[in-house]
Amino acid sequence: MSPDGTQFLVGSQAGVEVRSADELKVVRTLPTKLVNVHDFAFSPDGKRLAMAGGTPAEQGTIELWDWPVCTLRGSLAAGGDVVYSVAWSPDGEQLSAACADRKVRVFAVGGEKVENIQPRIVEPHSAAALVACWLPASDLLLSAGVDQSIRVVDPATGQVRRTLDNHTAAVRDLAVRPGEHPGPAMVASCGADRTVRFWQPAIGRLVRFARLPVRPTAIAWTPSGSHVLAACEDGRLVAIDPATLDQTDLVAADGNWLHALAVLPTGAAAIAGNPEGRLRRVPLDAIKP
Repeated sequence: MSPDGTQFLVGSQAGVEVRSADELKVVRTLPTKLVNVHDFAFSPDGKRLAMAGGTPAEQGTIELWDWPVCTLRGSLAAGGDVVYSVAWSPDGEQLSAACADRKVRVFAVGGEKVENIQPRIVEPHSAAALVACWLPASDLLLSAGVDQSIRVVDPATGQVRRTLDNHTAAVRDLAVRPGEHPGPAMVASCGADRTVRFWQPAIGRLVRFARLPVRPTAIAWTPSGSHVLAACEDGRLVAIDPATLDQTDLVAADGNWLHALAVLPTGAAAIAGNPEGRLRRVPLDAIKP
């Protein structure tokens, strides 16, 4: 979603489109050079867009764009395989990249120039790193991947502070709970073990977990942090209450994967996409987020 919530980005092997959030119509296209587009992330101030992907087994790349003028500022080289996930640090000074070559790369992007920025490289995983995110108001980084683990990493030293290893299959996505809530920051994870788990990573605590009928592929919080939405392999979209673990089906299963998910900043609706390139806008009235 764009910072103002009026538009959203769609990435695929066909390129990158900017669409309206209300009618899903194409507003413009961005001339990316990425062969595969895997992730987008806006900087905390909303003025920069990171676009991640690359060419499998050849090159991982992050493109940095100025927003909303949509001009390419430059590109960051991120190893010899694709980048699956990109995330900004809370202060907007660093950018993390979870990569297929098992590495997590951290780029210092606070300056104006993009060229020749060399990343700090962390290797917390024994298989592909699928996602990384930053704990709010912290220099700690979370990464997760195919090796079934979530690592809490100090990116400055590369030290793994702790390992969260309760998942029994690949960890596909991480999402930090937004808003003000009691206690340490909460992070949701979803795995190919059919679970969505709720953590307080700073203290290494698994709070609780929900088991789904099918494997989730992507998750996103509602803006208030009242629910996590989980997109699933059978096409259903499920809302989960982190306090009670109650589940509400927002979209019924139709046999087609949902694997892309974004929520409007107002909480009025979510936008979901599938591998066929189909998009749908899903009202969230059923959960009153």
